[in-house]
Amino acid sequence: MNRIDGQLFVSVLTSTIGYIQTTLVLLSIAIVTLVTEFIWIQVVYRNFPILAVDTSNKNSSNTTRISGPGVANWLKREKQDWAEFSRLPIFFSQFLKHRYLPG
Repeated sequence: MNRIDGQLFVSVLTSTIGYIQTTLVLLSIAIVTLVTEFIWIQVVYRNFPILAVDTSNKNSSNTTRISGPGVANWLKREKQDWAEFSRLPIFFSQFLKHRYLPG
């Protein structure tokens, strides 16, 4: 749903059936989509077992995961993740899409 469509949908539900029922409807939709997503993920992993294999050690042998609490460790992990993401082919297409296309 687009942003405007979602707001209109919630407004229509709220004005017609009330707040509690709207909450129940939206919660039900969220639960149904969660279950559907989980089922389809299992279907995909069953049909494409290569996706279930952890390849992080093969692709990023020079990066190490930092464990432990703290902002510094979080920033290091974020930097590593962004460095890895920027090397992927999808990065520049997404960057250009968000840079030059409205919406």
